Amino acid sequence: MVAPGTGTTTTPIGGPYQQPMLDGYKLGPASPARASGVVVETSSGLTVDGRTPNGGRDYWGAAVTPGTSPNRGADNTHAGRRRPLRG
Repeated sequence: MVAPGTGTTTTPIGGPYQQPMLDGYKLGPASPARASGVVVETSSGLTVDGRTPNGGRDYWGAAVTPGTSPNRGADNTHAGRRRPLRG
């Protein structure tokens, strides 16, 4: 991670919700967690009714592409070893 332990929230008690700042928990460029996750699929393939069973997006909105090894954790930026489809 680029800066673990630096996450913050500025939501005051009883106040309106404000999204936490968690960029310190993104993976560093040389992280061994990059592209080392498990491809989530079902017995019928990589999608269910046209949707990806892996959620399709990470915490920050980056795509989690079906058939591609995701990063481990909530950050999927710069992921992806393409996995051959079953045939």
